[in-house]
Amino acid sequence: MIDLALLRDDPALVKRSQEARGESPDTVDEALAADRERRT
Repeated sequence: MIDLALLRDDPALVKRSQEARGESPDTVDEALAADRERRT
């Protein structure tokens, strides 16, 4: 589970973490877009 506050504050860090684990960094952008949509 990714902390949404961290995701909002430092998406580049979360992307690097995703890449280091062999996961797609695109997930970060998708999560941010979903968060923005939910918050508006």
